[in-house]
Amino acid sequence: MKKVLLLWLFLFPSIVFAYTSPGQPTGHINDFANVLSADAKANLEQTLSNYETQSGNQLAVAIIPELKDETIETYAEKLYQEWGIGQKGKDNGALFLVSIKDRAMRIEVGYGLEGDLTDIESGQIVDNIVPPYFRNNDYVGGVRAALAGMITANGGALK
Repeated sequence: MKKVLLLWLFLFPSIVFAYTSPGQPTGHINDFANVLSADAKANLEQTLSNYETQSGNQLAVAIIPELKDETIETYAEKLYQEWGIGQKGKDNGALFLVSIKDRAMRIEVGYGLEGDLTDIESGQIVDNIVPPYFRNNDYVGGVRAALAGMITANGGALK
């Protein structure tokens, strides 16, 4: 029996190393890696709360320690779906996901925002705008820069 189980686990490792949720969101800013100070987190939370009130769009940030055996793309998609970001029926949300250990990030955009926050704009944000901040361990500056780019793409301004 053990041999069959080991063979099965060997042949189907994706079942063993499937997506693991970091937990439920506690607001717009979810720092599971503890890289943001309490003040910075509160400031960013207020900014996104105000943005949601003004625009109706919902932006969320998830900072995790590591992806483990998941890709950044699949992890972001699964987390976006799990958390139900955006308004039901409008799908007007976006997730900025950062994995500290993997040095990876992604912006997952709901269908309702894809016309404004395109794949090209999301790519520019994660490839060009945020990395200089993160290279200097300025996670607050990097998250703020990402959110500014996301909000600007949706016709708003970061305040």
